[in-house]
Amino acid sequence: MDPLSLTASIIAVLQLTSTLTSYINNARNATKDQAKLAVEASNLYSLLTTLRFRVEEAHSDDRWFNQIKLLGSENGPLDQFKDILKTMVTQLSTSGKRDQIKSMLLWKFTKKEVETTLMQMERLKSLGYVAVSGGGDDVLSDRRLADPKDRVQVYELVSDALDDSQHGRYMESIQKLHEAGRIEKDSLPVHYLLALNCFRQHDFQTAIDEFQITLKLSPDYTLANYYLGLAYVQTGAWDPAIAAFRKTLELDGTNYSAAYNLGAAYLKEERVTDAEAAFRQAVKINSRYAQAHEALGELLIYQNKLDEGIASLRAALEIEPNYPTARQALIKALQANGQDREAEEELRKGAGGSSRP
Repeated sequence: MDPLSLTASIIAVLQLTSTLTSYINNARNATKDQAKLAVEASNLYSLLTTLRFRVEEAHSDDRWFNQIKLLGSENGPLDQFKDILKTMVTQLSTSGKRDQIKSMLLWKFTKKEVETTLMQMERLKSLGYVAVSGGGDDVLSDRRLADPKDRVQVYELVSDALDDSQHGRYMESIQKLHEAGRIEKDSLPVHYLLALNCFRQHDFQTAIDEFQITLKLSPDYTLANYYLGLAYVQTGAWDPAIAAFRKTLELDGTNYSAAYNLGAAYLKEERVTDAEAAFRQAVKINSRYAQAHEALGELLIYQNKLDEGIASLRAALEIEPNYPTARQALIKALQANGQDREAEEELRKGAGGSSRP
């Protein structure tokens, strides 16, 4: 296997991991299994991104590459994990099309399947960390850990920090990551996890700083760009938020949540045409995204495009019948459009709390 082939294998896993994480991140009332999968997938993504760029700079005869290329061998760790991800993503996406789930409210995987996936993630994460921290060319040698004991220590600190994060012990996790960062200054996983922890602690400015460091180490890290955009939103920095969401979509055109948040950020800047285009992109990527249909509908009505706006609001309610914001907007739009009988019918539905069978 040459570096180009291994890079392609890593990219395939990265894309599937990003898609799975997007599904889970957009779930309402995510279960513990979903949350744990999302956290582990996000952490693995950071390691594989680092590995991807090191492999791209490697040569077939590099000693380091010859040691790690078995990761991409047929039925090797990458292949096995890719098959698991394909199964999960395919089932989730087809379930959405068959209308059997609404924002992933139904979780189709057994506890054993989730545990198997988590075990594969842990295995691949361990192998990936060893690959990233071991060897490399002269340009990257300054980022290596000088002592194998240090490599083990950093790995253990990061693993413990991940466990702390999963159990809501964010301050303990942050302390361990800072300790790991003192040993390995330019560790992408350390900076990315620090950023996520700070984000969860609502320390958005520190999160922004750490995401920026992460992106200096790996500019095309999709999830870092996405969460950077979310952190900017929390600080009201709309222009950099827009830039981050646009970069996310440039890297991953399937991230409908990034498209939706891009539209919301455009609205804050009163860029109505751009917002409409972003919301349309969100529903094109995921036709089952009720929140995006609702946002698009209200924006169309604001522009006096009543018929199209009403259709978008009806689409939102078709997906989520108990969506009061969408129903209220639909009632007002129907009244404005002279459709009083339909407005009264929607009013009755709302009062009855009706839901689809």
